[in-house]
Amino acid sequence: MPAVRPFVAWSYAGLWRRPAGFQSDEQKAAGPRINRVALRYNSIPQPCRPGISGKLTDMRELTFLLALSLSPVFAESPKLAVDSERATRDESIVQVRNISRVPATAFAVAASEKEFAMVDVLLGGREGRPLLPGETTEVKLPRGAVGAPQVVAAVFEDGSIAGEHRWVERLLGARRSVSNDLPMALTLARHAITQSVQASSAAFWFHQWDERYRGSHPGEMNPVWRAAEMVFQQAGKTSAEQPARDLIRVFEELQSNLAQSKPALQ
Repeated sequence: MPAVRPFVAWSYAGLWRRPAGFQSDEQKAAGPRINRVALRYNSIPQPCRPGISGKLTDMRELTFLLALSLSPVFAESPKLAVDSERATRDESIVQVRNISRVPATAFAVAASEKEFAMVDVLLGGREGRPLLPGETTEVKLPRGAVGAPQVVAAVFEDGSIAGEHRWVERLLGARRSVSNDLPMALTLARHAITQSVQASSAAFWFHQWDERYRGSHPGEMNPVWRAAEMVFQQAGKTSAEQPARDLIRVFEELQSNLAQSKPALQ
């Protein structure tokens, strides 16, 4: 399924040769970004400049080429909206609504770089239920965020994506991380059965892998290792066999879901 096509909403008219300091109405409206583009063009030595004649056809070609070269920087706005926000003593509760025609499987809500929440139904968010078109859900953020919360990225059931590239990459990166760690987690769970160890011993194995992951990914947490550790911890000093079998069933289902997810994980 092809990803949502980025778009460029700027006009690049006004890049023909002109007196120094001249600004067209389009440039004034577009602001500093387009002025820097024009400045770079003017800084090219005269014999090396592309032959932009000012004809309408040439300008259309230039606009098209610039749009192609810059298109990876931009992305369509997320098709989820913040309906309301209310604050408690410890957190902000944000109501998010799906205004698209496709169920959303993952999305990120952020008030700043440090105050954000990511929800992914494939990784256990919303108890595995996609956010259907027109449906709303609650998202909790830490209290005291500097900016107003907004939906910064979303992934949809048909594989389309929307939002800022770095936030979309965070959502998909979390899926890739879990997918990459599941084979080792399944190996450890099966080993717990064949070795007939206590659940507390198996919990320690997964605790070690969790520490290793956090050491190589500061500030991040992989749910695979933490979830497995908690499952075995709850079983205490009993046999690890039954919690291991339960864990294998859940992880194998998750592995299958991620393998079939859209967009495809690379």
